[in-house]
Amino acid sequence: MTKKIFDEDSHICEFEALVKSCEKADIRYRIILDKTAFFFEGGGQSCDKGTLGGTEVVDVQEEGEEIVHYTLAPIEVGSKVMGKIDPDNRLRCIQHHSGEHILSGLIHEKFGYDNIGFHLGEQVTMDFNGSFTRKDLDEIEDLANKIIAENVKVNIKYPSPEELKSLSYRSKLDLEENVRIVEFEGYDVCACCAPHVNYSGEIGLVKIVSFEKYKGGTRLYILAGLDALKDYRNLQKNNNETVALLSAKTDETALAVKKLKDDYDSLKAQKDELFEELIAYKIKAIEEGRKNIVFMEAHFNNIALRKLINEAMKKVSGIAAGFIGDDKNGYNYILGSENVDLKEKAKDINESLKGRGGGSKTMISGSVKASKDEIIKYFAD
Repeated sequence: MTKKIFDEDSHICEFEALVKSCEKADIRYRIILDKTAFFFEGGGQSCDKGTLGGTEVVDVQEEGEEIVHYTLAPIEVGSKVMGKIDPDNRLRCIQHHSGEHILSGLIHEKFGYDNIGFHLGEQVTMDFNGSFTRKDLDEIEDLANKIIAENVKVNIKYPSPEELKSLSYRSKLDLEENVRIVEFEGYDVCACCAPHVNYSGEIGLVKIVSFEKYKGGTRLYILAGLDALKDYRNLQKNNNETVALLSAKTDETALAVKKLKDDYDSLKAQKDELFEELIAYKIKAIEEGRKNIVFMEAHFNNIALRKLINEAMKKVSGIAAGFIGDDKNGYNYILGSENVDLKEKAKDINESLKGRGGGSKTMISGSVKASKDEIIKYFAD
């Protein structure tokens, strides 16, 4: 079987090994070494990134008792090869996975919920078969970071079958032999195949970023270690930019944004009232006996334009046409009529005004590339 170097020390990222076999497998090569520090895909996370003898390792899988490395180039059987693992990616993985163990252990102890899913990719998620409040998770997060600050020892063990029977540990599977136990001294004992930190302090920080209902339980989104630091730095940068834009204090951005939103809502309400008054004025100004009427409204929105056309079509015998835009960028339109079948008329309108769109017999909408003069000329009585 392949000797797993990461079992002995998860911080080893360079090693020398003997190439036991190299076989072609489609476009890749299937390489087995006598020992490896490469962690295979498993335990909720993807495999390590790195190289063997300068050749990129594109995948690592555990197959029986062997760990198989997949590369895009062959490596000579019987040769000694240097393996190099991406240390930044390894650190990210052990910080997150160890942080997940602490959180899962605390949640299981406090609420009795099981971790039924863990994914360590670009996003790091944890799934539990129960629900939480934000207050619950804040308390768990505080406890987890206290354990990190205590810098407790992390032990890796392979208990005998007899020892395993008397051992209380968390596990997603019913295991009986060759069970790898990861213990955070005094806090959590869990079956796991992945590399972990040697002491909890190496995690640095664990943060529950958000949570949501998921398959009858709860999904947590977490960040740990340097990823948590990067996220905080990004939040701080955005907050500082917001502070500058709003001329607010750094700890009062929410209040400043609320005031801005209240001002916006007030102005929007005023604008809507003005639109209503303007629409009423324009409708009142439509002379009796008008066949078609065209409104070129550069400052209207679609809602206001539709209201205008809904009322205008009642006062004309032909088509009430509303356009928003300009000659350079084109126009969006809404057309209404109680007497002209606009569904049938749409083809001629779009062909004549270089447009596209459609709708019902009484109302159609779309866009045209014709100029203002061409539009007015088309709908002239």
